[in-house]
Amino acid sequence: MRVTAPSTTAPPPAWTPDHYLAAARGFSALYWGLLLVVLVMVGTLTIHLPLAARLPGHAAGLLPLLAGCWHLRQVWTGPGAGRAWLRVLAGMVALQLYLVPFLGWWRAGTAAWYAAFNTVLLLAGGIVLLAAIPRLVRQLAKQMGNSELENEARVGGWLVPVMGGVSLFLYILPVGRLAWDTDPAFALRHLLTATGPLMLFPAVLPFIPAMAIAWSGKESALLALQPGPGRRQE
Repeated sequence: MRVTAPSTTAPPPAWTPDHYLAAARGFSALYWGLLLVVLVMVGTLTIHLPLAARLPGHAAGLLPLLAGCWHLRQVWTGPGAGRAWLRVLAGMVALQLYLVPFLGWWRAGTAAWYAAFNTVLLLAGGIVLLAAIPRLVRQLAKQMGNSELENEARVGGWLVPVMGGVSLFLYILPVGRLAWDTDPAFALRHLLTATGPLMLFPAVLPFIPAMAIAWSGKESALLALQPGPGRRQE
Protein backbone atom coordinates (compact mmCIF):
# COMPACT_ATOMS: atom_id res chain seq x y z
CA MET A 1 0.00 0.00 0.00
CA ARG A 2 1.41 3.32 -1.07
CA VAL A 3 1.21 6.11 1.46
CA THR A 4 1.48 9.67 0.23
CA ALA A 5 2.47 12.48 2.50
CA PRO A 6 -0.17 15.16 3.02
CA SER A 7 0.33 18.14 0.75
CA THR A 8 1.29 21.30 2.51
CA THR A 9 1.51 24.79 1.16
CA ALA A 10 4.88 26.38 1.79
CA PRO A 11 4.60 29.65 3.68
CA PRO A 12 5.73 32.74 1.80
CA PRO A 13 9.32 33.82 2.42
CA ALA A 14 9.69 36.11 5.38
CA TRP A 15 9.89 39.78 4.59
CA THR A 16 12.51 42.08 6.02
CA PRO A 17 11.75 45.55 7.36
CA ASP A 18 12.98 46.90 4.03
CA HIS A 19 10.17 45.06 2.26
CA TYR A 20 7.52 46.53 4.54
CA LEU A 21 9.05 50.00 4.28
CA ALA A 22 9.02 49.81 0.46
CA ALA A 23 5.42 48.56 0.57
CA ALA A 24 4.40 51.48 2.82
CA ARG A 25 6.09 53.97 0.52
CA GLY A 26 4.58 52.37 -2.56
CA PHE A 27 0.98 52.35 -1.35
CA SER A 28 1.39 55.83 0.08
CA ALA A 29 2.53 57.10 -3.34
CA LEU A 30 -0.44 55.36 -4.97
CA TYR A 31 -2.85 57.00 -2.53
CA TRP A 32 -1.48 60.51 -2.98
CA GLY A 33 -1.26 60.08 -6.75
CA LEU A 34 -4.94 59.09 -6.96
CA LEU A 35 -5.89 61.93 -4.63
CA LEU A 36 -4.03 64.43 -6.81
CA VAL A 37 -5.84 63.14 -9.89
CA VAL A 38 -9.21 63.49 -8.16
CA LEU A 39 -8.54 67.01 -6.83
CA VAL A 40 -7.48 68.27 -10.25
CA MET A 41 -10.32 66.43 -11.98
CA VAL A 42 -13.06 68.08 -9.92
CA GLY A 43 -11.41 71.50 -10.04
CA THR A 44 -10.40 71.75 -6.38
CA LEU A 45 -6.74 72.04 -7.36
CA THR A 46 -5.31 73.69 -10.45
CA ILE A 47 -1.95 72.63 -11.85
CA HIS A 48 -0.35 74.46 -14.74
CA LEU A 49 2.17 72.56 -16.82
CA PRO A 50 4.12 75.20 -18.78
CA LEU A 51 6.49 72.71 -20.39
CA ALA A 52 3.61 70.47 -21.52
CA ALA A 53 0.76 72.89 -21.94
CA ARG A 54 -1.29 70.47 -24.01
CA LEU A 55 -1.49 67.97 -21.16
CA PRO A 56 -4.43 68.13 -18.75
CA GLY A 57 -3.50 69.05 -15.21
CA HIS A 58 -4.42 65.68 -13.70
CA ALA A 59 -1.55 64.13 -15.68
CA ALA A 60 0.68 65.29 -12.80
CA GLY A 61 -1.01 62.69 -10.59
CA LEU A 62 0.44 59.92 -12.75
CA LEU A 63 3.96 60.73 -11.54
CA PRO A 64 3.30 59.58 -7.93
CA LEU A 65 1.66 56.47 -9.38
CA LEU A 66 4.87 55.70 -11.24
CA ALA A 67 6.82 56.26 -8.02
CA GLY A 68 4.48 53.85 -6.24
CA CYS A 69 5.12 51.18 -8.87
CA TRP A 70 8.86 51.69 -8.48
CA HIS A 71 8.72 51.23 -4.69
CA LEU A 72 6.49 48.16 -4.96
CA ARG A 73 8.91 46.70 -7.49
CA GLN A 74 11.35 46.34 -4.59
CA VAL A 75 8.75 44.30 -2.69
CA TRP A 76 7.68 41.73 -5.28
CA THR A 77 10.95 40.76 -6.97
CA GLY A 78 10.19 37.15 -7.86
CA PRO A 79 7.46 35.43 -9.88
CA GLY A 80 4.00 35.29 -8.38
CA ALA A 81 0.64 37.02 -8.22
CA GLY A 82 2.09 40.16 -6.62
CA ARG A 83 4.61 40.65 -9.41
CA ALA A 84 1.97 39.95 -12.06
CA TRP A 85 -0.48 42.52 -10.68
CA LEU A 86 2.33 45.04 -10.28
CA ARG A 87 3.08 44.67 -14.00
CA VAL A 88 -0.59 45.20 -14.76
CA LEU A 89 -0.62 48.36 -12.64
CA ALA A 90 2.55 49.74 -14.23
CA GLY A 91 1.22 48.95 -17.69
CA MET A 92 -2.04 50.78 -17.03
CA VAL A 93 -0.18 53.82 -15.69
CA ALA A 94 1.95 53.83 -18.84
CA LEU A 95 -1.22 53.57 -20.94
CA GLN A 96 -2.68 56.60 -19.18
CA LEU A 97 0.54 58.52 -19.83
CA TYR A 98 0.12 57.71 -23.51
CA LEU A 99 -3.58 58.64 -23.63
CA VAL A 100 -3.85 61.83 -21.57
CA PRO A 101 -2.49 64.11 -24.34
CA PHE A 102 -5.48 63.13 -26.47
CA LEU A 103 -7.78 64.86 -24.00
CA GLY A 104 -6.35 68.14 -25.21
CA TRP A 105 -5.94 67.22 -28.84
CA TRP A 106 -9.59 66.24 -29.16
CA ARG A 107 -10.51 69.89 -28.75
CA ALA A 108 -8.99 70.57 -32.15
CA GLY A 109 -11.08 67.77 -33.63
CA THR A 110 -10.24 64.22 -34.65
CA ALA A 111 -12.04 61.41 -36.44
CA ALA A 112 -14.97 60.11 -34.44
CA TRP A 113 -13.76 56.50 -34.51
CA TYR A 114 -10.31 57.56 -33.30
CA ALA A 115 -11.74 59.53 -30.40
CA ALA A 116 -14.07 56.65 -29.47
CA PHE A 117 -11.22 54.12 -29.60
CA ASN A 118 -9.01 56.17 -27.31
CA THR A 119 -11.92 56.82 -24.97
CA VAL A 120 -12.56 53.10 -24.56
CA LEU A 121 -8.86 52.55 -23.85
CA LEU A 122 -8.84 55.44 -21.38
CA LEU A 123 -11.88 54.21 -19.42
CA ALA A 124 -10.98 50.52 -19.46
CA GLY A 125 -7.37 51.21 -18.56
CA GLY A 126 -8.43 53.45 -15.69
CA ILE A 127 -10.71 50.80 -14.21
CA VAL A 128 -8.04 48.10 -14.51
CA LEU A 129 -5.52 50.46 -12.90
CA LEU A 130 -7.80 51.09 -9.94
CA ALA A 131 -8.75 47.40 -9.64
CA ALA A 132 -5.08 46.34 -9.52
CA ILE A 133 -4.49 48.24 -6.27
CA PRO A 134 -6.81 46.07 -4.09
CA ARG A 135 -5.22 42.99 -5.67
CA LEU A 136 -1.78 44.15 -4.57
CA VAL A 137 -3.04 44.94 -1.08
CA ARG A 138 -4.55 41.46 -0.94
CA GLN A 139 -1.12 39.99 -1.71
CA LEU A 140 0.31 42.11 1.10
CA ALA A 141 -2.38 40.82 3.47
CA LYS A 142 -1.56 37.21 2.56
CA GLN A 143 2.10 37.85 3.22
CA MET A 144 1.28 39.31 6.63
CA GLY A 145 -1.38 36.73 7.46
CA ASN A 146 -3.84 39.60 8.00
CA SER A 147 -7.29 38.16 7.25
CA GLU A 148 -9.03 41.45 8.05
CA LEU A 149 -6.98 43.36 5.50
CA GLU A 150 -7.43 40.54 2.99
CA ASN A 151 -11.22 40.73 3.33
CA GLU A 152 -11.10 44.51 2.98
CA ALA A 153 -9.01 44.19 -0.17
CA ARG A 154 -11.41 41.56 -1.56
CA VAL A 155 -14.37 43.88 -1.02
CA GLY A 156 -12.44 46.79 -2.52
CA GLY A 157 -11.63 44.69 -5.58
CA TRP A 158 -15.37 44.23 -6.19
CA LEU A 159 -16.31 47.81 -5.41
CA VAL A 160 -13.99 49.37 -8.01
CA PRO A 161 -15.75 47.88 -11.08
CA VAL A 162 -19.18 48.30 -9.46
CA MET A 163 -18.57 51.97 -8.76
CA GLY A 164 -17.11 52.32 -12.24
CA GLY A 165 -20.36 50.93 -13.66
CA VAL A 166 -22.41 53.35 -11.56
CA SER A 167 -20.24 56.24 -12.76
CA LEU A 168 -20.67 55.18 -16.38
CA PHE A 169 -24.45 54.87 -15.94
CA LEU A 170 -24.64 58.41 -14.55
CA TYR A 171 -23.05 59.65 -17.79
CA ILE A 172 -25.24 57.66 -20.16
CA LEU A 173 -28.36 59.84 -19.94
CA PRO A 174 -26.88 63.36 -20.36
CA VAL A 175 -24.22 62.35 -22.88
CA GLY A 176 -26.60 60.06 -24.73
CA ARG A 177 -29.16 62.83 -24.98
CA LEU A 178 -26.52 65.26 -26.24
CA ALA A 179 -25.33 62.69 -28.78
CA TRP A 180 -28.93 62.16 -29.96
CA ASP A 181 -29.44 65.90 -30.45
CA THR A 182 -26.05 66.53 -32.07
CA ASP A 183 -23.59 63.74 -32.89
CA PRO A 184 -21.53 61.23 -30.81
CA ALA A 185 -18.18 62.90 -31.53
CA PHE A 186 -19.39 66.27 -30.24
CA ALA A 187 -20.92 64.64 -27.14
CA LEU A 188 -17.63 62.88 -26.44
CA ARG A 189 -15.58 66.04 -26.72
CA HIS A 190 -18.10 67.89 -24.57
CA LEU A 191 -17.79 65.32 -21.81
CA LEU A 192 -13.99 65.25 -21.85
CA THR A 193 -13.12 68.88 -22.44
CA ALA A 194 -16.07 71.22 -21.94
CA THR A 195 -17.76 69.97 -18.77
CA GLY A 196 -17.50 71.53 -15.34
CA PRO A 197 -16.34 69.87 -12.10
CA LEU A 198 -19.89 68.90 -11.11
CA MET A 199 -20.31 66.92 -14.31
CA LEU A 200 -17.02 65.12 -13.71
CA PHE A 201 -17.78 64.29 -10.07
CA PRO A 202 -19.33 60.85 -10.83
CA ALA A 203 -15.97 59.86 -12.33
CA VAL A 204 -14.55 60.07 -8.79
CA LEU A 205 -16.68 57.15 -7.55
CA PRO A 206 -14.36 54.26 -8.57
CA PHE A 207 -11.40 56.14 -7.08
CA ILE A 208 -12.89 56.03 -3.57
CA PRO A 209 -12.48 52.29 -2.80
CA ALA A 210 -9.06 52.19 -4.50
CA MET A 211 -7.81 55.11 -2.39
CA ALA A 212 -9.24 53.63 0.80
CA ILE A 213 -7.59 50.25 0.29
CA ALA A 214 -4.27 51.85 -0.72
CA TRP A 215 -4.31 53.80 2.56
CA SER A 216 -5.11 50.61 4.52
CA GLY A 217 -2.23 48.82 2.81
CA LYS A 218 0.15 51.62 3.72
CA GLU A 219 -0.98 51.67 7.36
CA SER A 220 -0.74 47.87 7.66
CA ALA A 221 2.79 47.87 6.23
CA LEU A 222 3.84 50.57 8.71
CA LEU A 223 2.25 48.62 11.55
CA ALA A 224 4.28 45.56 10.58
CA LEU A 225 7.44 47.62 11.15
CA GLN A 226 6.55 48.25 14.78
CA PRO A 227 7.69 45.52 17.17
CA GLY A 228 5.03 44.29 19.54
CA PRO A 229 3.92 41.29 21.60
CA GLY A 230 3.51 38.25 19.41
CA ARG A 231 4.76 39.97 16.28
CA ARG A 232 7.42 38.25 14.26
CA GLN A 233 10.81 39.86 14.49
CA GLU A 234 12.84 40.03 11.29
